[in-house]
Amino acid sequence: MNRQIVKATARNVKGIHYVEIFPRDLTIVGGKNGQGKSSLLDAIAYTLGGASLCPEAPIRHGETEATCEIELSGDQKFLVKRRWYTGEDGEVKTTLTIKTPEGHTVGSPQAVLDRITGKLGFDPCRFMSLPKREQLQQLQQLLGIDPKPLNDKKKSIYDERAATNRLLNLERTRQRDMPTFPEVAGSVSVEEMTQELLQLEQANKAARDEQAKLRARVREASVIVQQSQEEVRGAQRRVDGARKDVEALRQRLREAEEALESERVSHMKAAASLAKAEESAQEAEKFLASYVPVILSPGPIVEKIAHAENLNAKWNANVAAQRQLQTVERLEAESKRLTGLMEAIDEEMMALMKKASWPVEGLGMNEESVTYKGIPFSQLSAAEQRLVAFSVGLKSCKSPFVFIHDGSLLDEDSLDHFARMAAEAHVQLFVERVGSGSECHIVIEGGVVKLSQQGYVVAG
Repeated sequence: MNRQIVKATARNVKGIHYVEIFPRDLTIVGGKNGQGKSSLLDAIAYTLGGASLCPEAPIRHGETEATCEIELSGDQKFLVKRRWYTGEDGEVKTTLTIKTPEGHTVGSPQAVLDRITGKLGFDPCRFMSLPKREQLQQLQQLLGIDPKPLNDKKKSIYDERAATNRLLNLERTRQRDMPTFPEVAGSVSVEEMTQELLQLEQANKAARDEQAKLRARVREASVIVQQSQEEVRGAQRRVDGARKDVEALRQRLREAEEALESERVSHMKAAASLAKAEESAQEAEKFLASYVPVILSPGPIVEKIAHAENLNAKWNANVAAQRQLQTVERLEAESKRLTGLMEAIDEEMMALMKKASWPVEGLGMNEESVTYKGIPFSQLSAAEQRLVAFSVGLKSCKSPFVFIHDGSLLDEDSLDHFARMAAEAHVQLFVERVGSGSECHIVIEGGVVKLSQQGYVVAG
Protein backbone atom coordinates (compact mmCIF):
# COMPACT_ATOMS: atom_id res chain seq x y z
CA MET A 1 0.00 0.00 0.00
CA ASN A 2 1.34 3.45 -0.92
CA ARG A 3 2.40 5.76 1.86
CA GLN A 4 0.41 9.03 1.91
CA ILE A 5 -0.43 11.92 4.18
CA VAL A 6 -4.15 11.57 4.76
CA LYS A 7 -4.47 14.41 7.25
CA ALA A 8 -2.31 17.32 8.38
CA THR A 9 -3.11 19.77 11.17
CA ALA A 10 -0.86 22.76 11.89
CA ARG A 11 -1.16 25.31 14.70
CA ASN A 12 0.94 28.45 15.07
CA VAL A 13 3.69 27.27 12.69
CA LYS A 14 5.28 30.36 11.11
CA GLY A 15 2.42 32.15 9.31
CA ILE A 16 -0.19 29.46 10.12
CA HIS A 17 -2.80 30.14 12.78
CA TYR A 18 -4.76 26.93 12.40
CA VAL A 19 -5.10 24.73 9.33
CA GLU A 20 -6.46 21.21 8.97
CA ILE A 21 -6.39 19.57 5.54
CA PHE A 22 -6.95 16.16 3.97
CA PRO A 23 -4.45 15.97 1.07
CA ARG A 24 -5.02 13.94 -2.09
CA ASP A 25 -2.52 12.67 -4.68
CA LEU A 26 -2.22 16.30 -5.81
CA THR A 27 -2.79 19.15 -3.39
CA ILE A 28 -2.47 22.72 -4.63
CA VAL A 29 -2.19 25.25 -1.82
CA GLY A 30 -2.89 28.82 -2.91
CA GLY A 31 -3.14 32.26 -1.44
CA LYS A 32 -1.54 35.64 -1.59
CA ASN A 33 2.02 36.22 -0.55
CA GLY A 34 2.57 36.33 3.21
CA GLN A 35 -0.75 34.62 4.06
CA GLY A 36 0.66 31.26 5.18
CA LYS A 37 0.57 28.99 2.12
CA SER A 38 4.33 28.35 2.27
CA SER A 39 4.10 27.87 6.03
CA LEU A 40 1.71 24.94 5.57
CA LEU A 41 4.13 23.03 3.32
CA ASP A 42 7.01 23.98 5.61
CA ALA A 43 5.12 22.70 8.67
CA ILE A 44 4.68 19.29 7.02
CA ALA A 45 8.34 19.21 5.95
CA TYR A 46 9.59 20.28 9.40
CA THR A 47 7.47 17.63 11.09
CA LEU A 48 8.59 14.75 8.91
CA GLY A 49 12.11 15.88 8.02
CA GLY A 50 13.43 16.53 11.49
CA ALA A 51 14.97 19.30 13.52
CA SER A 52 17.67 19.88 10.90
CA LEU A 53 15.03 21.36 8.58
CA CYS A 54 13.50 23.61 11.20
CA PRO A 55 14.34 27.31 11.22
CA GLU A 56 15.36 29.17 14.36
CA ALA A 57 11.87 30.65 14.77
CA PRO A 58 9.22 28.14 13.64
CA ILE A 59 6.61 29.46 16.15
CA ARG A 60 4.10 32.06 14.98
CA HIS A 61 4.88 35.57 16.20
CA GLY A 62 3.22 36.23 19.56
CA GLU A 63 2.79 32.54 20.42
CA THR A 64 4.90 30.31 22.68
CA GLU A 65 4.00 26.93 21.24
CA ALA A 66 3.35 25.39 17.83
CA THR A 67 2.33 21.90 16.73
CA CYS A 68 1.85 19.90 13.58
CA GLU A 69 0.12 16.54 13.49
CA ILE A 70 0.23 14.26 10.46
CA GLU A 71 -1.62 11.02 9.83
CA LEU A 72 0.25 8.63 7.53
CA SER A 73 -1.39 5.76 5.67
CA GLY A 74 0.32 2.67 4.35
CA ASP A 75 1.09 -0.84 5.52
CA GLN A 76 1.68 0.74 8.90
CA LYS A 77 -0.43 3.71 9.90
CA PHE A 78 1.13 6.33 12.11
CA LEU A 79 0.12 9.53 13.86
CA VAL A 80 3.11 11.87 13.86
CA LYS A 81 3.19 14.91 16.14
CA ARG A 82 5.90 17.52 16.43
CA ARG A 83 5.74 20.23 19.05
CA TRP A 84 7.79 23.40 19.28
CA TYR A 85 7.90 25.46 22.43
CA THR A 86 9.96 28.19 24.02
CA GLY A 87 12.05 26.96 26.94
CA GLU A 88 12.88 28.84 30.11
CA ASP A 89 16.17 29.88 28.53
CA GLY A 90 14.29 31.48 25.64
CA GLU A 91 15.49 28.88 23.14
CA VAL A 92 13.03 27.07 20.88
CA LYS A 93 12.87 23.37 21.63
CA THR A 94 11.10 20.55 19.81
CA THR A 95 9.67 17.13 20.61
CA LEU A 96 8.57 14.35 18.27
CA THR A 97 6.23 11.43 18.93
CA ILE A 98 4.83 8.71 16.70
CA LYS A 99 1.89 6.56 17.73
CA THR A 100 0.05 3.70 16.12
CA PRO A 101 -3.73 3.75 15.70
CA GLU A 102 -3.87 1.59 18.81
CA GLY A 103 -2.11 4.29 20.80
CA HIS A 104 1.28 2.60 21.09
CA THR A 105 4.27 4.94 21.06
CA VAL A 106 6.95 4.10 18.48
CA GLY A 107 10.59 4.26 19.59
CA SER A 108 13.30 6.22 17.72
CA PRO A 109 10.64 8.28 15.94
CA GLN A 110 12.98 10.32 13.72
CA ALA A 111 14.76 7.19 12.50
CA VAL A 112 11.37 5.73 11.58
CA LEU A 113 10.44 8.90 9.68
CA ASP A 114 13.78 8.95 7.91
CA ARG A 115 13.11 5.45 6.60
CA ILE A 116 9.62 6.50 5.50
CA THR A 117 10.29 9.90 4.00
CA GLY A 118 13.78 9.40 2.60
CA LYS A 119 14.97 12.53 0.79
CA LEU A 120 12.12 14.73 1.91
CA GLY A 121 11.11 18.00 0.40
CA PHE A 122 12.42 17.66 -3.15
CA ASP A 123 11.95 20.87 -5.10
CA PRO A 124 12.63 20.84 -8.88
CA CYS A 125 13.49 24.52 -8.75
CA ARG A 126 16.61 23.56 -6.84
CA PHE A 127 17.79 21.37 -9.72
CA MET A 128 17.15 24.25 -12.11
CA SER A 129 19.40 26.54 -10.07
CA LEU A 130 22.28 24.07 -9.79
CA PRO A 131 25.43 24.69 -11.84
CA LYS A 132 25.35 22.61 -14.99
CA ARG A 133 28.21 20.42 -13.74
CA GLU A 134 26.23 19.49 -10.61
CA GLN A 135 23.10 18.89 -12.69
CA LEU A 136 25.10 16.53 -14.86
CA GLN A 137 26.55 14.70 -11.85
CA GLN A 138 23.12 14.30 -10.26
CA LEU A 139 21.70 12.80 -13.46
CA GLN A 140 24.69 10.48 -13.83
CA GLN A 141 24.30 9.24 -10.26
CA LEU A 142 20.59 8.73 -10.84
CA LEU A 143 21.20 6.62 -13.95
CA GLY A 144 24.10 4.72 -12.44
CA ILE A 145 26.41 5.91 -15.19
CA ASP A 146 29.98 6.82 -14.33
CA PRO A 147 31.42 8.41 -17.46
CA LYS A 148 34.69 9.43 -15.79
CA PRO A 149 36.77 6.41 -16.89
CA LEU A 150 35.55 6.76 -20.48
CA ASN A 151 35.87 10.56 -20.40
CA ASP A 152 39.40 10.32 -18.97
CA LYS A 153 40.32 7.80 -21.64
CA LYS A 154 38.77 9.96 -24.35
CA LYS A 155 40.55 13.06 -23.04
CA SER A 156 43.86 11.23 -23.08
CA ILE A 157 43.25 10.16 -26.68
CA TYR A 158 41.99 13.65 -27.53
CA ASP A 159 45.17 15.22 -26.14
CA GLU A 160 47.27 12.72 -28.08
CA ARG A 161 45.31 13.46 -31.26
CA ALA A 162 45.65 17.21 -30.67
CA ALA A 163 49.42 16.82 -30.37
CA THR A 164 49.43 14.63 -33.50
CA ASN A 165 47.36 17.18 -35.42
CA ARG A 166 49.62 20.03 -34.35
CA LEU A 167 52.60 18.07 -35.63
CA LEU A 168 50.61 17.13 -38.76
CA ASN A 169 49.85 20.80 -39.50
CA LEU A 170 53.52 21.64 -39.02
CA GLU A 171 54.61 18.85 -41.36
CA ARG A 172 51.97 19.86 -43.92
CA THR A 173 53.34 23.40 -43.86
CA ARG A 174 56.84 22.05 -44.38
CA GLN A 175 55.60 19.86 -47.22
CA ARG A 176 53.83 22.81 -48.86
CA ASP A 177 56.99 24.92 -48.66
CA MET A 178 59.31 22.21 -50.02
CA PRO A 179 60.24 22.67 -53.74
CA THR A 180 59.83 19.76 -56.14
CA PHE A 181 61.20 19.28 -59.66
CA PRO A 182 59.14 16.77 -61.68
CA GLU A 183 61.42 17.21 -64.70
CA VAL A 184 64.36 15.73 -62.76
CA ALA A 185 64.09 11.94 -63.00
CA GLY A 186 67.15 11.07 -60.93
CA SER A 187 70.53 12.13 -59.66
CA VAL A 188 73.51 12.69 -61.99
CA SER A 189 76.95 10.97 -61.70
CA VAL A 190 79.69 13.53 -62.36
CA GLU A 191 82.27 10.73 -62.47
CA GLU A 192 80.41 8.93 -65.26
CA MET A 193 80.00 12.16 -67.23
CA THR A 194 83.74 12.92 -66.82
CA GLN A 195 84.61 9.46 -68.17
CA GLU A 196 82.25 10.05 -71.09
CA LEU A 197 84.01 13.36 -71.81
CA LEU A 198 87.45 11.65 -71.81
CA GLN A 199 86.20 9.02 -74.26
CA LEU A 200 84.83 11.75 -76.54
CA GLU A 201 88.13 13.65 -76.47
CA GLN A 202 90.02 10.45 -77.33
CA ALA A 203 87.72 9.84 -80.32
CA ASN A 204 88.20 13.43 -81.47
CA LYS A 205 91.99 13.06 -81.19
CA ALA A 206 91.91 9.90 -83.33
CA ALA A 207 89.84 11.73 -85.99
CA ARG A 208 92.25 14.65 -86.00
CA ASP A 209 95.24 12.27 -86.32
CA GLU A 210 93.62 10.55 -89.33
CA GLN A 211 92.98 13.94 -90.92
CA ALA A 212 96.66 14.90 -90.43
CA LYS A 213 97.78 11.66 -92.09
CA LEU A 214 95.59 12.35 -95.13
CA ARG A 215 96.96 15.87 -95.42
CA ALA A 216 100.52 14.47 -95.31
CA ARG A 217 99.68 12.05 -98.14
CA VAL A 218 98.29 14.96 -100.21
CA ARG A 219 101.46 16.95 -99.58
CA GLU A 220 103.61 13.97 -100.64
CA ALA A 221 101.57 13.59 -103.88
CA SER A 222 102.04 17.31 -104.61
CA VAL A 223 105.82 16.96 -104.23
CA ILE A 224 105.86 14.02 -106.67
CA VAL A 225 103.79 16.04 -109.17
CA GLN A 226 106.20 18.96 -108.91
CA GLN A 227 109.17 16.64 -109.39
CA SER A 228 107.53 15.00 -112.43
CA GLN A 229 106.73 18.39 -113.92
CA GLU A 230 110.35 19.43 -113.47
CA GLU A 231 111.55 16.24 -115.17
CA VAL A 232 109.14 16.85 -118.10
CA ARG A 233 110.38 20.39 -118.48
CA GLY A 234 114.01 19.18 -118.40
CA ALA A 235 113.29 16.52 -121.02
CA GLN A 236 111.60 19.12 -123.21
CA ARG A 237 114.66 21.34 -122.97
CA ARG A 238 116.88 18.48 -123.92
CA VAL A 239 114.59 17.60 -126.89
CA ASP A 240 114.79 21.17 -128.09
CA GLY A 241 118.57 21.12 -127.74
CA ALA A 242 118.78 17.81 -129.57
CA ARG A 243 116.77 19.13 -132.47
CA LYS A 244 119.12 22.03 -132.75
CA ASP A 245 122.02 19.62 -132.64
CA VAL A 246 120.37 17.52 -135.43
CA GLU A 247 120.06 20.52 -137.64
CA ALA A 248 123.52 21.73 -136.79
CA LEU A 249 125.22 18.43 -136.77
CA ARG A 250 123.67 16.24 -139.31
CA GLN A 251 126.76 14.27 -139.24
CA ARG A 252 125.91 13.29 -135.85
CA LEU A 253 122.38 12.43 -136.94
CA ARG A 254 122.61 8.80 -136.05
CA GLU A 255 123.76 9.48 -132.55
CA ALA A 256 121.34 12.36 -132.20
CA GLU A 257 118.41 10.31 -133.52
CA GLU A 258 119.29 7.56 -131.11
CA ALA A 259 119.56 10.09 -128.35
CA LEU A 260 116.30 11.63 -129.52
CA GLU A 261 114.61 8.28 -129.48
CA SER A 262 115.96 7.64 -126.05
CA GLU A 263 114.81 11.01 -124.85
CA ARG A 264 111.39 10.43 -126.41
CA VAL A 265 111.07 7.24 -124.45
CA SER A 266 112.11 9.08 -121.31
CA HIS A 267 109.68 11.83 -122.15
CA MET A 268 106.85 9.35 -122.61
CA LYS A 269 107.68 7.68 -119.29
CA ALA A 270 107.89 11.04 -117.58
CA ALA A 271 104.57 12.08 -119.15
CA ALA A 272 102.99 8.81 -117.98
CA SER A 273 104.37 9.34 -114.48
CA LEU A 274 103.12 12.92 -114.58
CA ALA A 275 99.63 11.82 -115.64
CA LYS A 276 99.55 9.18 -112.92
CA ALA A 277 100.85 11.64 -110.32
CA GLU A 278 98.32 14.25 -111.40
CA GLU A 279 95.53 11.66 -111.22
CA SER A 280 96.64 10.62 -107.71
CA ALA A 281 96.88 14.27 -106.68
CA GLN A 282 93.39 14.97 -108.06
CA GLU A 283 91.97 11.94 -106.24
CA ALA A 284 93.68 13.03 -103.02
CA GLU A 285 92.38 16.58 -103.42
CA LYS A 286 88.84 15.30 -104.11
CA PHE A 287 88.97 13.01 -101.05
CA LEU A 288 90.39 15.78 -98.92
CA ALA A 289 87.73 18.18 -100.18
CA SER A 290 84.91 15.73 -99.38
CA TYR A 291 86.38 14.38 -96.16
CA VAL A 292 84.76 15.84 -93.05
CA PRO A 293 86.11 14.34 -89.85
CA VAL A 294 83.50 13.54 -87.19
CA ILE A 295 84.41 15.90 -84.39
CA LEU A 296 81.93 15.62 -81.47
CA SER A 297 81.34 18.74 -79.44
CA PRO A 298 82.05 18.29 -75.70
CA GLY A 299 79.78 21.28 -74.95
CA PRO A 300 76.66 19.32 -73.82
CA ILE A 301 78.68 17.10 -71.51
CA VAL A 302 80.67 20.03 -70.16
CA GLU A 303 77.42 21.94 -69.57
CA LYS A 304 75.84 18.88 -67.97
CA ILE A 305 78.82 18.52 -65.65
CA ALA A 306 78.59 22.22 -64.82
CA HIS A 307 74.90 21.78 -63.87
CA ALA A 308 75.33 18.40 -62.17
CA GLU A 309 75.36 19.95 -58.69
CA ASN A 310 72.14 21.83 -59.41
CA LEU A 311 70.49 18.71 -60.86
CA ASN A 312 71.56 16.63 -57.89
CA ALA A 313 70.24 19.31 -55.50
CA LYS A 314 66.87 19.17 -57.26
CA TRP A 315 66.83 15.39 -57.11
CA ASN A 316 67.67 15.47 -53.41
CA ALA A 317 64.81 17.97 -52.96
CA ASN A 318 62.46 15.50 -54.69
CA VAL A 319 63.63 12.70 -52.39
CA ALA A 320 63.13 14.92 -49.32
CA ALA A 321 59.65 15.92 -50.53
CA GLN A 322 58.71 12.26 -50.97
CA ARG A 323 59.89 11.46 -47.46
CA GLN A 324 57.94 14.46 -46.14
CA LEU A 325 54.82 13.18 -47.92
CA GLN A 326 55.28 9.82 -46.21
CA THR A 327 55.58 11.60 -42.85
CA VAL A 328 52.36 13.55 -43.49
CA GLU A 329 50.52 10.38 -44.57
CA ARG A 330 51.73 8.55 -41.45
CA LEU A 331 50.51 11.37 -39.18
CA GLU A 332 47.19 11.53 -41.05
CA ALA A 333 46.73 7.80 -40.51
CA GLU A 334 47.57 8.17 -36.82
CA SER A 335 45.11 11.06 -36.41
CA LYS A 336 42.44 8.98 -38.14
CA ARG A 337 43.19 6.03 -35.86
CA LEU A 338 42.87 8.20 -32.74
CA THR A 339 39.62 9.66 -34.06
CA GLY A 340 38.34 6.12 -34.50
CA LEU A 341 39.21 5.33 -30.88
CA MET A 342 37.33 8.44 -29.71
CA GLU A 343 34.33 7.47 -31.82
CA ALA A 344 34.44 3.98 -30.30
CA ILE A 345 34.36 5.55 -26.82
CA ASP A 346 31.40 7.70 -27.89
CA GLU A 347 29.63 4.58 -29.14
CA GLU A 348 30.36 2.82 -25.86
CA MET A 349 28.96 5.80 -23.95
CA MET A 350 25.91 5.85 -26.21
CA ALA A 351 25.37 2.16 -25.48
CA LEU A 352 25.49 2.86 -21.73
CA MET A 353 23.07 5.74 -22.11
CA LYS A 354 20.77 3.64 -24.27
CA LYS A 355 20.57 0.98 -21.57
CA ALA A 356 19.83 3.56 -18.86
CA SER A 357 16.31 4.14 -17.55
CA TRP A 358 15.76 7.82 -18.30
CA PRO A 359 13.27 9.82 -16.22
CA VAL A 360 11.69 11.36 -19.32
CA GLU A 361 11.90 10.63 -23.04
CA GLY A 362 14.29 12.93 -24.87
CA LEU A 363 16.52 13.48 -21.86
CA GLY A 364 20.23 13.09 -22.48
CA MET A 365 23.63 14.48 -21.65
CA ASN A 366 26.94 15.33 -23.19
CA GLU A 367 30.33 15.95 -21.63
CA GLU A 368 29.31 19.41 -20.43
CA SER A 369 25.64 19.45 -19.47
CA VAL A 370 22.23 17.81 -19.27
CA THR A 371 20.33 17.98 -22.57
CA TYR A 372 16.71 17.61 -23.61
CA LYS A 373 15.90 16.71 -27.20
CA GLY A 374 19.53 17.50 -27.99
CA ILE A 375 19.39 21.03 -26.54
CA PRO A 376 21.54 22.02 -23.52
CA PHE A 377 19.52 22.50 -20.34
CA SER A 378 20.47 26.19 -20.07
CA GLN A 379 18.95 26.85 -23.52
CA LEU A 380 15.60 25.18 -22.80
CA SER A 381 12.43 27.12 -22.22
CA ALA A 382 11.35 27.60 -18.61
CA ALA A 383 8.59 25.00 -19.05
CA GLU A 384 11.04 22.45 -20.49
CA GLN A 385 13.53 23.12 -17.70
CA ARG A 386 10.86 22.51 -15.06
CA LEU A 387 9.78 19.32 -16.83
CA VAL A 388 13.33 17.98 -16.88
CA ALA A 389 14.02 19.07 -13.31
CA PHE A 390 10.81 17.49 -12.01
CA SER A 391 11.46 14.25 -13.92
CA VAL A 392 14.99 13.94 -12.59
CA GLY A 393 13.99 14.88 -9.07
CA LEU A 394 10.98 12.58 -9.04
CA LYS A 395 13.12 9.62 -10.05
CA SER A 396 15.89 10.44 -7.59
CA CYS A 397 13.61 11.36 -4.70
CA LYS A 398 13.27 8.57 -2.15
CA SER A 399 10.37 10.22 -0.39
CA PRO A 400 6.70 9.45 -1.08
CA PHE A 401 6.07 13.19 -0.70
CA VAL A 402 7.22 15.97 -3.03
CA PHE A 403 6.87 19.70 -2.40
CA ILE A 404 6.96 22.27 -5.22
CA HIS A 405 7.33 25.88 -4.21
CA ASP A 406 6.76 28.67 -6.74
CA GLY A 407 4.13 26.59 -8.50
CA SER A 408 2.88 29.79 -10.11
CA LEU A 409 5.61 29.26 -12.69
CA LEU A 410 3.81 26.14 -13.92
CA ASP A 411 1.14 26.45 -16.58
CA GLU A 412 -1.89 24.16 -16.56
CA ASP A 413 -0.38 21.65 -18.99
CA SER A 414 2.86 21.41 -17.02
CA LEU A 415 0.99 20.97 -13.76
CA ASP A 416 -1.19 18.21 -15.24
CA HIS A 417 1.92 16.53 -16.60
CA PHE A 418 3.64 16.71 -13.22
CA ALA A 419 0.57 15.31 -11.50
CA ARG A 420 0.45 12.32 -13.87
CA MET A 421 4.14 11.66 -13.39
CA ALA A 422 3.79 11.84 -9.61
CA ALA A 423 0.82 9.46 -9.69
CA GLU A 424 2.73 6.96 -11.83
CA ALA A 425 5.61 7.13 -9.34
CA HIS A 426 3.16 6.74 -6.41
CA VAL A 427 4.29 10.07 -5.00
CA GLN A 428 2.00 12.52 -3.21
CA LEU A 429 2.48 15.98 -4.70
CA PHE A 430 2.09 19.29 -2.84
CA VAL A 431 2.21 22.49 -4.88
CA GLU A 432 2.30 26.04 -3.56
CA ARG A 433 1.24 28.86 -5.83
CA VAL A 434 -0.08 32.40 -5.77
CA GLY A 435 -3.81 32.30 -6.45
CA SER A 436 -7.23 32.32 -4.85
CA GLY A 437 -9.50 30.71 -7.41
CA SER A 438 -10.52 27.29 -8.65
CA GLU A 439 -6.97 26.58 -9.76
CA CYS A 440 -6.21 25.95 -6.06
CA HIS A 441 -7.52 23.09 -3.93
CA ILE A 442 -6.96 25.06 -0.73
CA VAL A 443 -6.61 28.82 -0.27
CA ILE A 444 -4.87 30.14 2.86
CA GLU A 445 -5.53 33.65 4.09
CA GLY A 446 -4.41 35.07 7.41
CA GLY A 447 -3.06 31.71 8.50
CA VAL A 448 -6.36 29.83 8.11
CA VAL A 449 -8.22 28.07 5.31
CA LYS A 450 -10.39 30.57 3.49
CA LEU A 451 -11.54 28.40 0.58
CA SER A 452 -11.21 24.74 -0.31
CA GLN A 453 -12.45 22.27 -2.83
CA GLN A 454 -14.56 19.38 -1.64
CA GLY A 455 -12.68 16.76 0.31
CA TYR A 456 -9.56 18.76 1.05
CA VAL A 457 -10.74 20.16 4.37
CA VAL A 458 -13.60 17.95 5.40
CA ALA A 459 -12.92 14.24 5.14
CA GLY A 460 -14.83 12.75 2.26
